[in-house]
Amino acid sequence: MAPTAYVLYNADATKKAQKGALEAVRNVQGVEYAHPTDGVYDGIAKITENTMDKLKERTAAVRRLDTVSTTLTMIKIEG
Repeated sequence: MAPTAYVLYNADATKKAQKGALEAVRNVQGVEYAHPTDGVYDGIAKITENTMDKLKERTAAVRRLDTVSTTLTMIKIEG
């Protein structure tokens, strides 16, 4: 099974910033989907790659986005 991560992220408090963050996250290579959320985080993204190293690169790319202020990454494990 391909390595998968779910990334919760926050943007600035304005709706414009949140929409910009959503679009920026959706444009990161490897992102299968990104959706806005209601609650503590502004959105969630699912990222899947061929290797764990590539997955880490993609999650780091989300963290480096200017429009994203914080992230929480959860890596899916088999169990």
